[in-house]
Amino acid sequence: MPGGNKLFKILKKVGGKTFSKYSSENNINIRFKELWVVLSDSRHAITHSRSYISQQKIKKSNHHLDIFNFLFNSMISDDGAILIELDYSKFERLIKRISEFAFQVFKILSIEEEIEWDVL
Repeated sequence: MPGGNKLFKILKKVGGKTFSKYSSENNINIRFKELWVVLSDSRHAITHSRSYISQQKIKKSNHHLDIFNFLFNSMISDDGAILIELDYSKFERLIKRISEFAFQVFKILSIEEEIEWDVL
């Protein structure tokens, strides 16, 4: 199974118009592509770079930066990199947003395939 941008492109393709609609109109006003990029880049930094991420990765746009600041605490290191810090409250928010995003993907794919998604 591909990851990163390839996986996002697949989700966008199979999600069709519903994916585009929900990406621009959702209850937390976060565009899916920017959320995906922030989560992907942050996960990579936490896993492979001891939680350090370059400012260029975070400051791609104001929306990217807003999402990052909403999900993570951070501080600027001496060399200018950003150190991602996780605390319990931000981690709880992060898990909640990832879960909401996963549900949106499930809902979008169900709508596109005309499958009942409102099972509760």
